[in-house]
Amino acid sequence: MINARFLAPLVFLAACSPAAAPVQDQDEALPAAGAETPLATLFATPGAPSEAEPNAAPPQAASGPSFDCAKASNEVERAICGDGGLGRLDGEVARAYRDARARFQGEREAQAALQADQRNWLSGRDWSMFPGAGVGLDSYLSERAADLSAYTGPRASLSGRWSNVLGTFDIAVRDNRATISASAVEPTRSTWICQIEGEATRSGETLTLAPPDAEGWTIILTRQGSTLRVTETPHASGEPSIRPYCGNNGRFEGIYLPTAG
Repeated sequence: MINARFLAPLVFLAACSPAAAPVQDQDEALPAAGAETPLATLFATPGAPSEAEPNAAPPQAASGPSFDCAKASNEVERAICGDGGLGRLDGEVARAYRDARARFQGEREAQAALQADQRNWLSGRDWSMFPGAGVGLDSYLSERAADLSAYTGPRASLSGRWSNVLGTFDIAVRDNRATISASAVEPTRSTWICQIEGEATRSGETLTLAPPDAEGWTIILTRQGSTLRVTETPHASGEPSIRPYCGNNGRFEGIYLPTAG
């Protein structure tokens, strides 16, 4: 989700990223979502086991880390275990994630999207420990707990706020039209920012947004249960990797969840 701290000047950095920390003390896997595959993991660890359930709080995480510190295996985990405040924040993230899952009880697609969203966040977490990162580990943890707490549970309308770890869509539907305002940002270093707004046409549970300054790009938003699937289509003659409303490598495409606000 977007925070004001990300609207600083963009900092372009080397493309190679650190290996994401393994997820410890994981819950039982969610069942496969079939044809409704969740958001492509922009920060996912290649080869990461798909059956793992990220950051679900075990009973012992009442006031400390969500994982066994005896098994801490990287810099981030050791930092969390070595600082009482960070340990408490890690436990808060895990409990907020557990509570968000409970709010989407019985919503198969939403739970799968939430699981993918949390994996994306975990995979980007290591960046917060690197020199020059736009956000420290304490802020990264506390903001994630707040973002998870903002997921509201099931929604039966296109109208409202929809978010994931990268961005937010605000939608107001009126008959066969809708006003849309959206923003997204690379979560740890703001190496790209996307912003767009305009009026979309509506057909059932699908909105089509093609504002004049999008240079032929079209954004399609479709409500599927309690999730919002966003896809982007370039103009036939356009460069498919560069969206005019984003920085290089930026994108809105993904699955978004109902959010307060």
